[in-house]
Amino acid sequence: MPWLRNEDAAVKNRLQGVFVTDATSPPGGRPVAVRFRLPSDELANLTYPVIIIEHAGVYPDQERMQGGMEMQIPYVPEGMIPWGSVGHSIDPEQSPYFTPFAPTPYNLDYQITVFGRFWAPHIQPMIAELATLWRLPAKSGAMWVPQDGTLRTMRLLGGPEEGYGLDEDGKRLFKVVYRLRVYTELLEDIQSSIAWGGTLIPVSMVNIDLSVYSDLADIDLTTPAGITANTGVLSAGIYSQVNVQE
Repeated sequence: MPWLRNEDAAVKNRLQGVFVTDATSPPGGRPVAVRFRLPSDELANLTYPVIIIEHAGVYPDQERMQGGMEMQIPYVPEGMIPWGSVGHSIDPEQSPYFTPFAPTPYNLDYQITVFGRFWAPHIQPMIAELATLWRLPAKSGAMWVPQDGTLRTMRLLGGPEEGYGLDEDGKRLFKVVYRLRVYTELLEDIQSSIAWGGTLIPVSMVNIDLSVYSDLADIDLTTPAGITANTGVLSAGIYSQVNVQE
């Protein structure tokens, strides 16, 4: 099962845009980079402060599991043509897509770690910022995923858990760890209405750009071009073998 990149992009988008202020920061503060943790990364080689995202598991959710016959899909399945303006004016009742069985619910778990060299000017302000409603709130968590027009349930499972240690060079390093869960689902075979062709064909090749996982730059989920550039392969959608409509 491939990683679900729509949710990954939405998590990074939610964490970016944090600034801290210290004696050497430029006017307006120092931007805090957000990136995914790669196995080859060493803590001593990172620039601080930084927010690191790690995958912590993809789990089917038995409590949300349900059976059923054919149902209308109220969002744009991955790889399918949107019937409205993606991320803005999608009317769920106008969806031309149907699936013969109820979707299989999944939980996507993430570990978010905040690293910094200094406690008062860096770590404490970031803890305060991440506790706000639009970051990682303890209640009423929801995350907008504009690639498919959904507002997902997002739960803070743990954190902020504070820690202290040394990097590979023996330098002081503070960290704060959060555990996050995002709800998603996988669909069975998707059928489209007659007006939309009604036929799906297998793909012969899937090209996946994974540069987002090592990129320190902010991503853009506010424009159609940015949404297209950060749309994944499977997220809340269908198996990649049948994700092209002719």
